[in-house]
Amino acid sequence: MRNFVIGLIFFNLYPIIVGGIGLIFNPEYSLGSFLSKSIYSVNVIFYSFVIISILEKEDYDFLQGIIVNLLVTGVLSAVILKGFGYGGYYGGINKLSTLDIIEFASILILSDYAIYFIVGIIYLINFKFIASGKGIIILFISLYRLFDKFSFFKKYKITLIPFFLVFFINLDNIFKFQKNEIIYYKFQQFLGIFKFYDLNLVPHSPKVRILEMINIVYQYLKFPLLILAGNGFGGYFKDWSGKFSYMNLKAGDFSLNEINKGIFYGGHDTLSNVFLFNGIFGIMFILYWILQFWKKKSRYGINLIPIFWLGLIYYFNIHIAIFGLISTYTIFIEKIDVDKNYKRGKK
Repeated sequence: MRNFVIGLIFFNLYPIIVGGIGLIFNPEYSLGSFLSKSIYSVNVIFYSFVIISILEKEDYDFLQGIIVNLLVTGVLSAVILKGFGYGGYYGGINKLSTLDIIEFASILILSDYAIYFIVGIIYLINFKFIASGKGIIILFISLYRLFDKFSFFKKYKITLIPFFLVFFINLDNIFKFQKNEIIYYKFQQFLGIFKFYDLNLVPHSPKVRILEMINIVYQYLKFPLLILAGNGFGGYFKDWSGKFSYMNLKAGDFSLNEINKGIFYGGHDTLSNVFLFNGIFGIMFILYWILQFWKKKSRYGINLIPIFWLGLIYYFNIHIAIFGLISTYTIFIEKIDVDKNYKRGKK
């Protein structure tokens, strides 16, 4: 836990320092972007210390129960509201009104407790009304991890990956998603990422994400000294590839100010933002801890939550960050608590 906390503090502090230097010497840096990302990072550091102090006093079992029950409440409340005719909209399409953390609800299918597993199934049944790009990835990983529950699949799960991918990619053909369902559009965008070899085949939204990463790579080729520590907060990338100029970028893609200036102060996903703000050091930190959490075992599949937080949603939502921090530290405390019980002779 100590190594993670130290790494997380460093991960959040050095982009503030690098960005501060950039603000002084580069007039194209954005003070607004610098402040918004710095506030996020300062909050993460602050809540890290708060949560550590709480977990030293509270039983991890109690906190893990809160995490899982929040997911259960999020699923059931959304379904109940739907039953009473209340919901939301995405691009004019009906969707369920949900909590921010609902995207993590896929892990409920990994629980050994029947009630949680059943709620997980309810979530899957209603997924077509909730789906998001990140939610689809989280669902895919949760279903793959479900193989560990069955000895046969666990033994051959590496071999089964290609078959699982083919099945997952063809879900649209199997279940015949309708154009008036949000999952239809989100799934098409998700599949579009795999067509990166020909950008003409990629839908608008994933194309923007692919091009912003390409432009960030181009930027580091032009300014290689920045690649290790990144541009810091307030840093930017330009349309170095020239591909954005052929797209009809709109306010939903970037701010109108960014589009008009041709200077973009962030991406649409964790990978591009970490690469832009934190550089190679940041990517290495994220990948290292994703691997560590993947190897851990935890009740209810809670060890997957920090993977999704660090790998998919970092820099975007402080509420999810707090949820991810609590989940992360309960995993470490769980291990410590088990070790203490073992030393006391409790098995």
